[in-house]
Amino acid sequence: MSIPDPTPIPVPDPSSQYVPKFGYWRHKKTNNLYEIIAFAIEEMTMIPVVVYKCEGPVSSSTWTRPCSEFFEIARFEQVDNAW
Repeated sequence: MSIPDPTPIPVPDPSSQYVPKFGYWRHKKTNNLYEIIAFAIEEMTMIPVVVYKCEGPVSSSTWTRPCSEFFEIARFEQVDNAW
């Protein structure tokens, strides 16, 4: 009995509109500031996700969002100098 090959981990397409970058990002609707702290793969769907946390005195929540939503739908814009 042979063990099947594991499902390949999807890698962002270099021709895609986004280039994953660490750093600070501002949510365009709420104006909240977030820091990308990691990139991961969502277990159930094998979709690449962004792991990010809210910066500020009120919340330090950690979130995930599919890379396609974070970068391609343009909900966030990168901030050069967050502070």
